Amino acid sequence: MNKWTQLSIEYACQRSYLDDLFQVYPTILDGVLYIPGNNKINEAITETYSKIMIALMLRNYFYQI
Repeated sequence: MNKWTQLSIEYACQRSYLDDLFQVYPTILDGVLYIPGNNKINEAITETYSKIMIALMLRNYFYQI
């Protein structure tokens, strides 16, 4: 393993790594991506996302029973 790989691994193991990563690569607020100019696509994405989330919640609920 070379020096830079070793340094990268050590840095990734630090507690501040994720905070630093999010400063460089910020995430989309609320996990929602808006596509300007096409409301049908936005509605389809929102509806599909909602169905997936409901399915996951139900799966987790029944998995716990």
